[in-house]
Amino acid sequence: MIQPTLRVPFTIDDLYAGFAKASGLLRIEQDDLLLEFQVQDNLLGGLVKGRPQGFRIPIEVLDSAEYKKNWLGTKVIIRVQRLSDLEGVPGAERGEVKLKIRKDDRIRAHDLISQLNIRLSELRLSDMESFD
Repeated sequence: MIQPTLRVPFTIDDLYAGFAKASGLLRIEQDDLLLEFQVQDNLLGGLVKGRPQGFRIPIEVLDSAEYKKNWLGTKVIIRVQRLSDLEGVPGAERGEVKLKIRKDDRIRAHDLISQLNIRLSELRLSDMESFD
């Protein structure tokens, strides 16, 4: 069962040649992965901010969702099947987006990605059963 209230804060650094970054929340909502974010400048300490935006990625178009932890930090890497599935997400390249996770949010990020991968496996299994 997916916890509808599990939210994971993230950042996407080095946007626009390092002049901006995005901060946001990642969560699962029904059959979608929802990224809510706000882009802000890096030069004036975040004084200039864009409007908050929401972006839905249907779970069925995900290629993979990965939780990576190493000595440099923690990241969640979302990969999709087509480039257009991430159109409009800042920092998205080659069909993937890397979300930086703070140390305090590691457990929630791991839990969310685990839930997402279970959901993705269930969808793929259902698709395989429908071919029989």
